[in-house]
Amino acid sequence: MYGKLISSMVLITMIISGCTSTKIVPDITKTSRPVVLPSASPILPTSTQAPFISPTANLPPTLTASETPVFPLTSTGPWLVLSSQDGLWVANADGSGLVQFANTEQTGRGTEVAFAPQGGLLAYVLPSYEPSATNYYRPQLMLVNLPSLSMHPLTYLLPDKPLEGFTSSHTDLNGEIFDAVFNDRSLAWSPDGTYLAFASAYPGPSSDLYVYSILDHTLNRLTSGPTQTIDLNWSPDGKHIVSIGAPSMNFGSGGSSGPTLGSVWVVRPDGSDLHIGYTYPDNWDTQLISLGWLNNNSYIEYYSRLGCGIQGLTFIDVISSQHYHIIPGAFASTALDPATGTLLTMVTPPFDPAITCGSSPLPGLYIISAFENKPTVKISYEEIVGSGDTLQVLGWSSLAHVFFINSGNGVFTVNLKGQITPIDVPNIYSNDFSMASDPNELFKVSPDGRNWAMFSPDGLWIASTYQPSINISSNTIDDILWALDGTGLLFVSNNTLYRAFLPDFHATAIAGPFPPGNYPVNLNWVMP
Repeated sequence: MYGKLISSMVLITMIISGCTSTKIVPDITKTSRPVVLPSASPILPTSTQAPFISPTANLPPTLTASETPVFPLTSTGPWLVLSSQDGLWVANADGSGLVQFANTEQTGRGTEVAFAPQGGLLAYVLPSYEPSATNYYRPQLMLVNLPSLSMHPLTYLLPDKPLEGFTSSHTDLNGEIFDAVFNDRSLAWSPDGTYLAFASAYPGPSSDLYVYSILDHTLNRLTSGPTQTIDLNWSPDGKHIVSIGAPSMNFGSGGSSGPTLGSVWVVRPDGSDLHIGYTYPDNWDTQLISLGWLNNNSYIEYYSRLGCGIQGLTFIDVISSQHYHIIPGAFASTALDPATGTLLTMVTPPFDPAITCGSSPLPGLYIISAFENKPTVKISYEEIVGSGDTLQVLGWSSLAHVFFINSGNGVFTVNLKGQITPIDVPNIYSNDFSMASDPNELFKVSPDGRNWAMFSPDGLWIASTYQPSINISSNTIDDILWALDGTGLLFVSNNTLYRAFLPDFHATAIAGPFPPGNYPVNLNWVMP
């Protein structure tokens, strides 16, 4: 991956049209930022470039998701996109006009999709099998423009044919690159939506960092070398792309917590200023969890490792290479307010005292600063919350300006001063819950910060500071999404899409059921 910098540029000029069977409205020019894809003949890629897809490539048919009549998508947006293991659906903001525009089943990983912050664009990975005896899986990266649903294939993400051989750690090369390309955060839009960063293993034998420009329609391969590019991320100002070079994904190897992490690499989207921002300890195989950026240069992360569990709350500045451990050892759960650099962290006794995982504070609930020159404050919580054995820090809401915590005795908020307030909902603790899954997904705050939707395997609740809590559903909830004006929400339960709006949040089914799968149905807004 990171052996040398490659800056060859190739103009993407390939458009596929007429790939759907359902009538859709024509494309429009958006007044906020035009997105006009080229129509000239394509320039052939060089040998170092991932190939562009032939105009005759097979694209998924457009299918209706249910018996709901298909209406044209509005030209102004925003649009609702549903993603599941089996594909992608799009609808108007009120749920009308629902139509499936991508079929992504058979990956075994769920749908890989990323949504641009503006411009009506999204990118997803289209499963594709080569017509051979081995049925070789070779996914394509697709760009979709709303509301026209025009699809533009960008590149393949795996080599022309299966690789032969094994890595130095005796894992299969094909499994390694597949794991790298389908690792979490393998697609990442820049904050202004003008660039799409992604990992591609074409031509192999490792995944590398690429960036596609929406403005001039160029594809730039930024890195090349033996390690696998994973965990793509943009700095908040959009000036740098941050990724990790993994010497091994540890594919198929037992006793591993995750990929072996090598170094954090930083590069500008034009390919300049490539440098190492941080190097992990030797043989550091772990699952990495990012808490978020503090500013344009630094962020907080921690790790999940076999034996120690959650550990290593770490500050990293990728520009100056400054780094330090906020908590070197193990802890139970944490959340970050990025505006103030404040962390609410729960520390519990070690699971196995015989295992040394680094130093940690005594068990308790703490307000900790991400910056070294500020004190740590221990919060007295037992009288309000109860026993700390099941206490979890769920997350921080910048809209409500509070942390959310959960215990066997219910759900609570904690403000930056450490004041704890109970919420009138049952506890949403789950024995299957892990900090490795995003704890913030257990609650969603309305855009105005006044209503808090909380869900668990036991149902969906709306809580607030100004009215009694409301139980919307007692069924398992896949995902929820607030209306942009905060007047209601959409949610998926039992593979069916519902809407629930003020004043009583009565739930009404509007589409479905969707095909059942091993992965939940997720909801996202695509902005014009």
